[in-house]
Amino acid sequence: MQKMSPQTKSFIALFVIALAGLAFALAFLDMVNVAPAAIEQKQAVERRKNTSQNANSKTESLNSVDTSEWKTYEDKKIGFNFKYKPDWKVLPPVKKGGFTVIQIDPGAKFYNIEIYVSQKGFYAMDGLPLKNELINGQQAKNVSDLLYGINKSPYYFTFDINKSLSLKPNFNALVHSVKFD
Repeated sequence: MQKMSPQTKSFIALFVIALAGLAFALAFLDMVNVAPAAIEQKQAVERRKNTSQNANSKTESLNSVDTSEWKTYEDKKIGFNFKYKPDWKVLPPVKKGGFTVIQIDPGAKFYNIEIYVSQKGFYAMDGLPLKNELINGQQAKNVSDLLYGINKSPYYFTFDINKSLSLKPNFNALVHSVKFD
């Protein structure tokens, strides 16, 4: 048997390492490409499950928020009021882009809830998937329990939870407490 030169041994060792690296890289890429599809499929199943549960749990979550100790904000000029948690602050209305905006400050850890009031239309609801519901006898448009629109002539009210999704039960209780004069 003929002896191999050191260069040949090095070449074979590098070739084996390269093949092992290639096999590892292909396995990793396959895992990365399969993972998003598996995650998306799992999320789709969860969404379907949550959608059916949301119909039942929405009423339960609204009923589970006790608003009996909440404060009441009233705007006599616009002619509406709503309840809000006692530790939240309602900021004075400001004019912004053709809307009167009332902000509710739930504290430093959260974004402000905003109520947009206009005589021209809803704020940022065009083209969104809306479902209709009644809120205290008023026809309302609901976008995933995160954005509500109520038209009480002559005003359009848009209630926006903003980015504070963890406040959803309290936000929905606030919206469902709205009354008009």
